Amino acid sequence: MHSPWGLLFQIVKETGWSWHDILWKVSRANIMLMMADRSHFKMIKKEDKVIEDDGAGLMGRIKSKRKAP
Repeated sequence: MHSPWGLLFQIVKETGWSWHDILWKVSRANIMLMMADRSHFKMIKKEDKVIEDDGAGLMGRIKSKRKAP
């Protein structure tokens, strides 16, 4: 869990606002909503790839997974 100071540091880093602005000029509710609505990006591992296949190939993969105990 992140401390409130870690959250404030992220806001300073991402917005360029000063500590004074964050602590005294912006409401906590607005800061929490802003942080909740920010975009999140997740790094994808190299082995996670999109597989393009036709229907027969897809059915073959599904059947092979069902056979495994």
